[in-house]
Amino acid sequence: MTSSAKPSYTPTEMMTVVASRALKDSDVCFVGIGAPSAACNLARLTHAPGITLIYESGTIATKPNVLPLSIGDGELCDTALTTGQSRAPFRASPAISQRRRGTKTATPTAATASRPAPIAKRIIDYGFHPPTVSFPVPGTLMIEPTESEPLAELDRFADALIAIRGEIRDIEEGKADRTNNVLTNAPHTMQSVIADGWDRPYSRELAAFPSPSTREYKSWPTVGRVDSAFGDRNLVCTCPPVESYES
Repeated sequence: MTSSAKPSYTPTEMMTVVASRALKDSDVCFVGIGAPSAACNLARLTHAPGITLIYESGTIATKPNVLPLSIGDGELCDTALTTGQSRAPFRASPAISQRRRGTKTATPTAATASRPAPIAKRIIDYGFHPPTVSFPVPGTLMIEPTESEPLAELDRFADALIAIRGEIRDIEEGKADRTNNVLTNAPHTMQSVIADGWDRPYSRELAAFPSPSTREYKSWPTVGRVDSAFGDRNLVCTCPPVESYES
């Protein structure tokens, strides 16, 4: 008889265990981040101690003497987030950015606009793919420029971040509306900008073309503002049911 009791494990935990069981002691495995890393290390710590793990940065095994310039996996960094206290010198290229709290001009509504999510969405208006939000550190942005990016592109990204800081300052100083502004409404789609009606307290130009480079080349977002929290709580999964993995 099948028990109707609710499982004590999550779907992610179940898939991680199933994936780890598929790995053999002699395997050479290229490791991704998140659940793939957990599955590979579970195999290494249980039935496959001789497995060879190769991470995205080219690092082999989980205890490198020196961290590579490009690290995207917390397993390798281990305690390296506490810079200077880790076993290996910390030289990771992803920058973990966190908004400073307690500024004199900050207000609750201005603080809302300066949270990681609005900043990440506003970066889209400047023509960049948004950075990772709240991973691996909650309340932060993880900025990961690739080694192939030219200096001019990195400068353009830096200019965008400086400009967004100025937009936040305008909110803090009361120059921009505290709840209806370029950050809380970002990103701005082409459909919204060219529509007949425009009820925002800022210009269409500021919304869609905030920098000189966006006038020369514009990458438009396909959708506007979405409720991220609602999406996180109401997932639409197209994968097989968890029960199918139990066999």
